[in-house]
Amino acid sequence: MSLLRRVGWPLYRLSRVSIILLLGFIWFVNLEHSNESSAGFLKSLQQETLKTIRSQNSSLQQETLKNVHSDNSSFFVLKSANSALPLKDNLQKPEGVADEGTIDIFEKERPMEENAVAQRLRIRREKVLDVCRSKKIHHCHTKTVMTHRMFFFHRYDTSVCTMAKSGSSTWRAHLRLVNKGPPFKVPIDKDKIRAAFLKRLIEAIVKDVNSSSLIITVRHPLTRLVSAFRNKYNDGKVMDPHAPHSEKRVHKRVAGSYWFERFHQFWLPALFANNMVPPDTHLKTGMKAPIDPGVLYSEKQYERLYYVLKPKVTFSQFLKYVLKTYQEGTPDAHWKLYHDDCCPCYFDYDYITKIETLSEDLKYIFKKLGIPANPKISKNKRRRSVHQIYSYLSYYRRVPATLKREIYQYIKYDMDLFGYELPKNFLI
Repeated sequence: MSLLRRVGWPLYRLSRVSIILLLGFIWFVNLEHSNESSAGFLKSLQQETLKTIRSQNSSLQQETLKNVHSDNSSFFVLKSANSALPLKDNLQKPEGVADEGTIDIFEKERPMEENAVAQRLRIRREKVLDVCRSKKIHHCHTKTVMTHRMFFFHRYDTSVCTMAKSGSSTWRAHLRLVNKGPPFKVPIDKDKIRAAFLKRLIEAIVKDVNSSSLIITVRHPLTRLVSAFRNKYNDGKVMDPHAPHSEKRVHKRVAGSYWFERFHQFWLPALFANNMVPPDTHLKTGMKAPIDPGVLYSEKQYERLYYVLKPKVTFSQFLKYVLKTYQEGTPDAHWKLYHDDCCPCYFDYDYITKIETLSEDLKYIFKKLGIPANPKISKNKRRRSVHQIYSYLSYYRRVPATLKREIYQYIKYDMDLFGYELPKNFLI
């Protein structure tokens, strides 16, 4: 009898546990089925909504193209066809302010036929040429552009002007892939073939670049400023402390700046521009002379400054610093203006791509030029989502209207060149 008890009681407990587990499994299956049904409904609703939006956008695009065709006897032919670029003087200037809630101010990416993408690229190019002609600005520091901004697909007679916070990391990934180097731990401007190309007379370099297929990538100037702030000023949080060991590991794999260089290039000048460095700071850090933001100090001195200042920059403070650099003619590459950085009124760009439609633009261009690269390769895919774009615009809600107006005076020319608009009531 005791043996039955010893055997029967565990079996009884095991059977109870099994029943409980079985009931739980049945409940879970029913829950998953319910979730799948709800998800299916939501997915179908989302698809129907997107279908409606795309239908409306398609109609809007067709109407826009119809208007452009009516204003212009013909689109110009791309430079690769070795023909002139006829333009008309009666292009209507688009409104400078978009309707509230309008997504198309960013020309968001959506499925388009190859011909529609080609037309979109032609319209952009015609817009740039028309604005350049009306402004009559053709100056350019060509040597600076060639040395710091222009990169080449060596075997495909193609040149790309890359600008920080405007797809430069994506372009550099493509360049390394297609050119088979240099490796990621070597800065891309150390490419030996490129270096040899740039050793010639500047006139010969410019002539060869202008005869190649030329590409430039831009993004909305307002979101570009937000991107620079998020990246260089830790999105408004206190600067991260120096971590030399992890930094050393990273630099074994990829090229990049060092912590003390970022402190010198970005943080200290912004703090000075906003009067956030007390006059006696040097005494607290053991330095004999007052701090000069133009001087490159040692790593240890920046570490001492870090713990005294605990650097933190808000978005409005960042914009004040950006405005100061514009006024002084010393903007950093991460917010330098497009017309200064890549000279679209001097170089004859065949293709003007935009971050907002980058994958579709690259798919068409790579096919057209025969460049063997995957157009879906992107270092920052989230930046093109509509949600991401509007979350970037939200940064301006607490910026004083006077500061926004001052910033707009500097970015306005870039916005006109590339057909970007301001959100409604932005300057109020």
